[in-house]
Amino acid sequence: RAGRFYEIYCYPVFNEEGKVSRLVIFARDITDRKEAEDMVRESEEKYCNLFENSVMGIFRTTPDGHYLSANPAGAKMYGYKSQEEMIQSVTDMAHQIYVHPEDRKRFKELIESSGFVEGFEAEHYTKDGSKIWAFMNARIVRDMSGTIFYYETTSQNITNRKRAEVALKESEQKYRSIFKNSVEGIFQTTPEGKFLSVNPALARMIGYDSPEELIKGITDLAKKGYVNPEDRVMYKKIIEKQGIIQGFEIQHYRKDGSIFWVSINSRAVKDATGKVLYYEGAVEDITSRKQAEEELKQTLEKLRKTLAGTIQAMSLTVETRDPYTSGHQKRVSNLARVIAQEMALPKDEVDNVRIRHHPRHREDVSTG
Repeated sequence: RAGRFYEIYCYPVFNEEGKVSRLVIFARDITDRKEAEDMVRESEEKYCNLFENSVMGIFRTTPDGHYLSANPAGAKMYGYKSQEEMIQSVTDMAHQIYVHPEDRKRFKELIESSGFVEGFEAEHYTKDGSKIWAFMNARIVRDMSGTIFYYETTSQNITNRKRAEVALKESEQKYRSIFKNSVEGIFQTTPEGKFLSVNPALARMIGYDSPEELIKGITDLAKKGYVNPEDRVMYKKIIEKQGIIQGFEIQHYRKDGSIFWVSINSRAVKDATGKVLYYEGAVEDITSRKQAEEELKQTLEKLRKTLAGTIQAMSLTVETRDPYTSGHQKRVSNLARVIAQEMALPKDEVDNVRIRHHPRHREDVSTG
């Protein structure tokens, strides 16, 4: 059974002889008050423990910029050896702590208008003059008449986060510049064949006035983009198996229906479970190269036919001059060609073998 607390007052009552004849005792149950005092004491101990051991800086400051108290983490955060050193050293927060004094003014305006501030970020000086970024939450503590006692503030060093944000922002700006100004087409598409994003170069390449127009205009690459839809099927098989595809050459439609050649380098972007989110990559217009290759192929074919005609004419001349060997050189040449084909030599080498085994060619080599 829990005990009770009492506050006891005792008064003596004297008789006519001046001796104590009896005592008058008053007792008041103060158990509730003692429990309340214990709760207050425990709360103060918890606050003191939190204040002393918190990893965040905890401060009490006056509106005019003096520190009333600082915890060890707060002093360390600003480069001071102790709370006492910080309290004694800083007498004007606006100029000694804030890199931009107008931030202190803005902080005061916010907290005094609403009674609290949440997520206030500002650049601060440390003791040695270096700079850090602080993330602050604060409230006003007032007396019964409403007069401000102090600001109570928690502060966290977010310098690394801010540096990461700056680096990310710079990286995004660089990527955005590359994305917008690249001479190659850059894209992101869904596996189903819908554009998520394209750069201006790709829009121009396919004949659209803007990336937005291209995204709206082509909602199914296999049907509206690829000349041969089966190429899209092959593209997906390769990239989903290997995660990347390089130098994939296809014919593509322009907005006006004309056809051009492109080379695609792309990769699959996946989530943590391995599911493909989208494809991203670059597109190069290789129409000129393809046309040059075709022209070269046609030129070589013409030369090959011309050379074959020349050899045929020379063969007929030899046969006319020496009728006893008529057809012999042609049979030797054809036999050499068949042997080369059976050996699975490339077509160019097969033709070279056929020509080199022509008697007229051997005669020219031996007498040249």
